[in-house]
Amino acid sequence: MKDYMLQEKMPDYAISRQEVLELVRENDPSFRKSQMKRLLAYMIATSKIEHVGRNKYRRSIGIVNMTQYENRYSEMALHIISIMKENFPMVEYRIWELSWLNEFINHQIGCNYIFLEVEKEGCEFVFEKIRNEFEGKVLLKPDQNQILRYGSNDSIIIDRLISESPKGRKEPYNLAIEKLIVDLFANKRLREMISPGDYPAALENIFSLYEVDQVKLFRYARRRNKEIELREYLKTKTQVELKVG
Repeated sequence: MKDYMLQEKMPDYAISRQEVLELVRENDPSFRKSQMKRLLAYMIATSKIEHVGRNKYRRSIGIVNMTQYENRYSEMALHIISIMKENFPMVEYRIWELSWLNEFINHQIGCNYIFLEVEKEGCEFVFEKIRNEFEGKVLLKPDQNQILRYGSNDSIIIDRLISESPKGRKEPYNLAIEKLIVDLFANKRLREMISPGDYPAALENIFSLYEVDQVKLFRYARRRNKEIELREYLKTKTQVELKVG
């Protein structure tokens, strides 16, 4: 793909998407704004530029895929974590927030949901406790119609944790980036919340910004019966380099 000499023109400090467009048009005045998404995804995937924040880019400084993904919890999610630690210290769970995907996707998510995935044996007990703490905000294993009908900003969606789900690096309950990638394909609710058109750039952004353990990724994909689909998608729809056969 043509890079319009963008790497040479990009400064070392962060600039906006509009400023990147202006740099490209210095090389090709006919370049359309609608072409930006694919160009940026390609430049990030090939480590020529870096995405350093919402709508911010800079020339690559040579550190690729070394940053570990960190979970940035809201106050509400932190409260849920404290409840889990106090009341269910032996129960395995993962907790993450839908709004985190805004770092990677073009069509920004306006309504945040907190996902609390709990091992099968503890799911009902956790639901009762969390429901009492957050009255009117908790949904247990809802389908998409129930989410649309009863969900609101910061609704808590409680579901069963799939066995062998990757654990977070800092805390077991953290969302591992490998789990997020697979769940984009395996989690039916998530697929209905994210535009399919956002997937290629989102995946390229994830792989370019963060360290992804591909062994862990495809092990979990096999557990969710999504390995073939995920591999094929990454090969045909993105510029992501697969390092695990």
